[in-house]
Amino acid sequence: MIRELFDDAPTLSTRLTIVQFFGTHPERDSKDRDPETELLDAATTTKLFDELRRLVETADTAELVGEHETLQLTAGLLDPDAEAGRAKIGEKAEDEILMLELLRECYTERSAQTLGEAAVRRISYVDWKTLVELLGEETLKRRIGELVASVDPTALATDTAAALEIATKIARGELDATSDLP
Repeated sequence: MIRELFDDAPTLSTRLTIVQFFGTHPERDSKDRDPETELLDAATTTKLFDELRRLVETADTAELVGEHETLQLTAGLLDPDAEAGRAKIGEKAEDEILMLELLRECYTERSAQTLGEAAVRRISYVDWKTLVELLGEETLKRRIGELVASVDPTALATDTAAALEIATKIARGELDATSDLP
């Protein structure tokens, strides 16, 4: 039944969700596991993850950008060989649209409020560490530089433009990658 769900899933992201939800994940902490939802044994879970990785590897960038879990899908290529996976992700990230999507998915805003103040501050943040894991620092900095040179930030969605701005500052050394403040 789960295999049929996997095979019939309309998107790669849906397939990922199915394996994550119904699969057996012994690497997870026992408090994060629900034995009642682990309908696939560990071997089948691994087999489906491997199949999903092959599908992601062969997917064109337009298909990946259309997914709602682009970051997680591409991160899956790092397993079992991180260096080979990083090279595959690097090839795919040569596409501007995919690279911008990865940046956008690594962008978040946090809310902060100082005790006694009424105002809530919104702090923009880019998960640089995850981007480095995906691409390697040298490739990431190169791609950020290429995007800055070729993309009009005013033509981008607000969150994508903000992500590119923060990533540019980090790549240039103007902002600490672990900093919460842009």
